[in-house]
Amino acid sequence: MKKIFTLFFGILFALAIFTQNAQALTFEGENYNLIFATNKTPSGGWVNKFTRKGETARKWTKLINVHTFPMQKVAQGPTQSMAKLLAGSGLMAQVTYDPQNDIGMIDYIIANDDFVEFNIFKYEKNKQGEVVAMQFTFRTTAKEVRKNNNFADTVKQNRIKWLQEVRKTQIPDVVKKEVQ
Repeated sequence: MKKIFTLFFGILFALAIFTQNAQALTFEGENYNLIFATNKTPSGGWVNKFTRKGETARKWTKLINVHTFPMQKVAQGPTQSMAKLLAGSGLMAQVTYDPQNDIGMIDYIIANDDFVEFNIFKYEKNKQGEVVAMQFTFRTTAKEVRKNNNFADTVKQNRIKWLQEVRKTQIPDVVKKEVQ
């Protein structure tokens, strides 16, 4: 009876850890919580959205998204697709692809009348062999940029560090259930 009791609580503990890890992640020592998950995407894959405590889907300064690409077999495909999309939109991006490890990286800045963002994407295969992407975004309001251009300084000071952090971060397992 004692062995069954121990086994039962061991399984519950393992499930609790797994669930927590799928619902949260750490980046640069900061905790991010899953706030949104859907498979209603153009690629037919899943997207999971993570924000820091106190931030929401509409109001955030740092965001992490995890995307799946079910129709892709290698990371080069979505890396090239994103690079073409950005170039077609007139945006300059830094694009790298490591064919030996099948990892693509893209970083760029995008702006409109409301916000300015610095984005980094890392594309690779996960443990299940799916092509996935981790997207890190740093955002500020356009109004804040007009007031004092801290955004450019922040990106300039942190770009290399953020790229290295994204590169070394293991992309978390994707939550494949709707979360609103």
